[in-house]
Amino acid sequence: MTGTKHNGQDFIDRLTEIVEANLQNEQFGVEELAREMSMSRSSLHRRITEAAKIPANQFICQVRLKKALKMLRETSMTVSETAYECGFHSATYFSKCFRDYYGYSPGEVSNRNEPEPPAENYNLKKTERWKKWLIPSASLIIFSLIIFIISESAYFRSSNSANEEEVKTIAMLPLKFEGSDSMQILAGGFTEAVLNRLMEIENLVIRSKTSVEQYRETTKPLKEIAKELKTDYVIETNARQYGNNLYFQINIAEAENDIYLLRESYNANIKEENFLDLQMYMAIDIIDKTRIKLAPGKNKQLEQRLTENPAALRFYLMGLHHLELKKQKETLSNWEDHLAETYRAKSMFEKAIQQDSGFSAAYVRLGQIFINVLSNNFRESKNAYLDSGLVMAERAISLYDKQEKDRDYYWALGVKSNYYMYSGNLEKARFYADESGKSGWFDYGYYSGQVYKYYTLEDYYQVIKSFYKYLELKPEEENIPLNLLSTISYDFFHAGFPEMGEKYLLELLKVTNDSLHYFFQMCYGSACNFNYDLIRRYANKCVAVDSSFVYPIFWMGWTYVYVEDYPNALEYVRILERKTTNGLFPPGMAFVHLKTGNRQKALGIFEKSVKNYLEQIETGNLDAAKYYPHYYLAVSYSAMDEKEKALHYLKEVNNRPTIPVWIINALKMDPMFDNIRNEPEFHRLVRELEKKYQKEHKRIAMLLKQKGEI
Repeated sequence: MTGTKHNGQDFIDRLTEIVEANLQNEQFGVEELAREMSMSRSSLHRRITEAAKIPANQFICQVRLKKALKMLRETSMTVSETAYECGFHSATYFSKCFRDYYGYSPGEVSNRNEPEPPAENYNLKKTERWKKWLIPSASLIIFSLIIFIISESAYFRSSNSANEEEVKTIAMLPLKFEGSDSMQILAGGFTEAVLNRLMEIENLVIRSKTSVEQYRETTKPLKEIAKELKTDYVIETNARQYGNNLYFQINIAEAENDIYLLRESYNANIKEENFLDLQMYMAIDIIDKTRIKLAPGKNKQLEQRLTENPAALRFYLMGLHHLELKKQKETLSNWEDHLAETYRAKSMFEKAIQQDSGFSAAYVRLGQIFINVLSNNFRESKNAYLDSGLVMAERAISLYDKQEKDRDYYWALGVKSNYYMYSGNLEKARFYADESGKSGWFDYGYYSGQVYKYYTLEDYYQVIKSFYKYLELKPEEENIPLNLLSTISYDFFHAGFPEMGEKYLLELLKVTNDSLHYFFQMCYGSACNFNYDLIRRYANKCVAVDSSFVYPIFWMGWTYVYVEDYPNALEYVRILERKTTNGLFPPGMAFVHLKTGNRQKALGIFEKSVKNYLEQIETGNLDAAKYYPHYYLAVSYSAMDEKEKALHYLKEVNNRPTIPVWIINALKMDPMFDNIRNEPEFHRLVRELEKKYQKEHKRIAMLLKQKGEI
C-alpha cells in the first residue's frame, strides 16, 4: 500500500517538474506532456486521473495556478505579468481560473493567507476528448460546423434600424485585379475588410457574394446590374499592383437616377503607414456618396484603425481572403482544399498577431478557426484546439476593455459560445450565444445564425421556424448558403420528414453539382428512416464516386444487420476494418462478429467501444450532453446481454428534450436490442421516447402546413 502511494507521488512529482519546466509555454498541453512522459495521451489521462483524481488538462492548469499563487505571494509581479509567466495568454482567463480554484481573485492574494483547496474540490471547467467514430451526429459536424459560421461571414446589416432611417442596399462586385498572386490575395482581403467596415453601418444592407458572383466577368453597365440585383447602388472595384503599391479604382452607380456617384482612385504603399487608413478612406467615401446617415459616434468608430502595424494588417487581410476561399470550398468533394485554405488563413492570422499582440480582430478569427473547424476535424487534438480557441476568444474580449465594442467583440462572444457548445456545457453555450445576439442584428442573417444554433442544440422545431423566418426576410435574388441547405436537410431527416430533406438536398445539388455530397446525405437520410433499398442505392453511388469513402460502406453493411444477414454484413465489416486505422470500431461491428461466431473478437471491440463511451460521459462533450454515448452504451450492453446496464443507459437517453426519428426506428428494428426487447421497462421507455418524438413531429407538421409545404 505504501509503495503504491509512493510510486503515485513520484509520478505526480515528475509531471509537476515537467509542467513547471514548460511554464511559460502557453501551448504546452496534454499532448506535449504525454510526449515528454513517453506515454500515449489516453494512458497519461488514466494515470493522472488515478493518481490526482482530476483529468490531465486540469492537472496542468492546477500546476500553473499553484505556481502563480507562489509568485503573487513572494514577488512584486503584477497579475498580468504573473499570468503570462505561468502560461496564461489572457490575464482575464487567468483571473477566472484563479477565482474558480481559490475562491478569490489574484488581486486579493496579498490580503489572504488561506491554504489552497484540496484536489477533490477543484472545479475548473473540464475539457473533453472526442473519440467517436461513425455515429449519426458525427456527419452533422462535418457538414455544418458550429454555430454562427454563416452569420459571422454573411454580408448583411440589419433592416430594423434603431434610428428608423431608410434602409439602403449595396452590392460590391467581385474584384478585378492585375498583379502577382500574393498581392491579389492581399487585395482580395482588402475588399473583405472594406465590406466589414460597411457592415457596421445602420440602415445599410450588403448583398452577399453569392448574389454578385454571376457578374464576375460581366460587361454590363453598373446601372443595369443595380436594377437586376434590386439594389440602390453597385460598387465596382479594380486594383493593380506597382511594386509595393496597390492602386484601387472605385466606381459607384446609383440605380434610381442612372448616374455614377463616385469614380475615385486610391493608392498606398503596403509597407507604409498610409496603407493603414486606405480602407477607412474608401468606406467613408462610399458612405458619403450614397448619402447614408450614420448613428451618433459611428463616424469616429469608422476612423479607428484595425492595427498600427502595416505588416500585421497585410497578414490579416490575406487571412481574410483565405477564409473567403475556404467558404467557397465547403463541400464534401473539396474537403481537402477547404482545410488547406483554413490552414493558410490560420497561418496569416498568427503572423498578424506576432506583428501586433493587441490585434483583436485577428484573435477572433483564430479562435473561430480553432473551435469551428479544427476541433471538429481532428479528434485526437480536439481538446487542444478547443482550449486554444477559448484563449483566442478571451484575449479578444479582454482587449475591448480599452476600445469601443464593435462587431468583432460580438463574434468573440459567439466563438466562446461555440467553445462551451463543443465542450458539452449547453447552459453556458446558450448564455454566450444570447450575449452575442445583443449586437442588435435581427435581419435574415441573424436567423440563419439561429438555424445553426438550434441545429447544434437539436431543437428541430426552432431550426425549421428560424429557417422560414430567414427565407421570409432574405432578398429574392439572394442565394441560400450551401451550408444552410445542407443543415436544413439534415434537420428534416431527423424530424421525420425525408421528402423535405430531399427537397433541399436537390437545391444544393443544383448549385454545387457535388454528387458525392448529395448521395451521402441521401444515404444518411435513408438510414434515419431505415429504408434499406434507398440506403443501398445511394451507398453504391457514393462508392462509385469515391471508393475510399468509408461511411457508405458502413451503412451498406448495416442494412444486412437489420435483416439479420450476418455473413453478408461481415464482408462489409472486414472492408471497414481494413480502411480504419485508429482501432476504434462502432459496437455494430462487434455485433456482427458475435453473430458470426467470433465471440473473442466481438468482446474485444465491445470493450474498447464501451470504454470510449464511458470516457466521453466522464469527461463530458457535446454528444455526452445530448446523451449519444448513453444510447450506444445501451445498445452495446443489450448486445452483450447485460440487461440492467442496457436499460439504465436507455433511461438516460430519455433525458433528451427531442428524439430523432432514427432512435425510434432503431428501438423498433435494431436486432442489437433483441435481448431486452421483451422487458417491460424497455416497452415503457420506447413509449415515452416515441411520445416525445411524435410531439415534436406534430409541431413541425403544423408549421409546414402553415407554410404550404405539406
